[in-house]
Amino acid sequence: MASMDKLRKKILERGSSGILDFGRLFNIVDRNRSQSIDLNEFERCIEIFQIDIGDSEMRALFSSMDKDGSGKLSYKEFITALRPPLNAQRLSMIDQAFKVMDVTGDGVVTVEDLKLRYNVQFHPKFVSGEWTEEKCLREFLDSFDSEKNKDGVVTDQEFIDYYSGVSSFIDSDQYFEEMMRKCWKL
Repeated sequence: MASMDKLRKKILERGSSGILDFGRLFNIVDRNRSQSIDLNEFERCIEIFQIDIGDSEMRALFSSMDKDGSGKLSYKEFITALRPPLNAQRLSMIDQAFKVMDVTGDGVVTVEDLKLRYNVQFHPKFVSGEWTEEKCLREFLDSFDSEKNKDGVVTDQEFIDYYSGVSSFIDSDQYFEEMMRKCWKL
């Protein structure tokens, strides 16, 4: 969609800070603090960012971003639509990290996989006795699990989706790779 390309291009001219700026703008135009914006508020964002698209293009763009068809854009829908696609280098790093987590090699990551990779003994809530090892592992796993289906199983696509969000705020491929290598000991 040409209007989405225009929007992304204008935002990414500022690098990852463009996404942050547009995210801040979301909060500014969300006057009723509903955590979502309607078409009029979206139009205001486009106007403030000086993106030249017509009314019909704007409505089509808004509709394409409104994944749940609610007539409003949640912050997540908004940011997800704006983030640039992952390049091959970043996808490779994400794939390597997923393979590190998937100890059993069955194509999904579960609490059982994490028990072999993730040590909870220094987690503050484990140390305090507030959470069990299982609860700590599940909370960690849930950070990668799909918001709509927290089933305790993380697929490679859910892992890619998570890191696509992280990636959109990192301009440098080199820095992204370094971060992934350090986090996952690749």
